[in-house]
Amino acid sequence: MNIILAPKTYVDAQTFNKFSVYGFNSNVGSSPEQVSDLNGVPAASFQAKEDRELLMETDWAQRTDIPISLEYYMDSAQSAQKISLQLAYSFDGAAFVWLNAEVIETPPDTAIHTIALSNPISVSAIPAGDGHTLRIKIRRVGSSEVDTHSGNFCLTAVKYYRAV
Repeated sequence: MNIILAPKTYVDAQTFNKFSVYGFNSNVGSSPEQVSDLNGVPAASFQAKEDRELLMETDWAQRTDIPISLEYYMDSAQSAQKISLQLAYSFDGAAFVWLNAEVIETPPDTAIHTIALSNPISVSAIPAGDGHTLRIKIRRVGSSEVDTHSGNFCLTAVKYYRAV
């Protein structure tokens, strides 16, 4: 297992429900690079024009839709650009289900921002019973023609709730 971001102990010490910053990808060819911002906040850097993905895992017991929010920054300031992101999920080791890719309008700066993905993981996808392992993958679809930002998408946190 190739750890990409901060270990769970670091994340738990930061804020509630940001444990998914503990990410990994065993395939170096599709893995984002480990970076940090000027304040030392760890991030997974998804390069432009490439398809890169990061896998995160947590315990899950709630019986509601699972909205996903991302904290990120772009490593270069560019106006009127977009990136393409895709989310996949799996419960208890089952095959991953990929949701539709979403086009995100990037801010014209390099500050940390929060976005809420439009498609939650539906409650109907959660298996019956308690105590499941939820795995999600975040992919930048850099090969898509709608992904026009030439800078890196730097993911700092994934939250399993709707950020406002």
